[in-house]
Amino acid sequence: MSFRLRVLGLLMLVAMAATAATAWLTLRQANLQVRESVTAGRQEVSRITGDLRAYGFAHGTWEGLSPTVSRLAEDTGQRIRVATENDVLLADSDALEGRAPAR
Repeated sequence: MSFRLRVLGLLMLVAMAATAATAWLTLRQANLQVRESVTAGRQEVSRITGDLRAYGFAHGTWEGLSPTVSRLAEDTGQRIRVATENDVLLADSDALEGRAPAR
């Protein structure tokens, strides 16, 4: 085998190894980011439901819930809709901000 072919083969091997390593690192980082995003989403939902539950326990009624929903929506950047089991709307952060509530 000639020297040129051996060098070409070695260069191709190095290029393939570098490409494989880059792909593996990218996939690993993407998986980590997805896991962190899901965890953050769950923590946010837990915080929202915890605050709403605490409001219900403290007041014994949903009267005056709107400021709490507005604050939570502003803090989290999420739309918050509170409704009864019969789908009677108690508070909707879209409506409180003057936007048409989404379904």
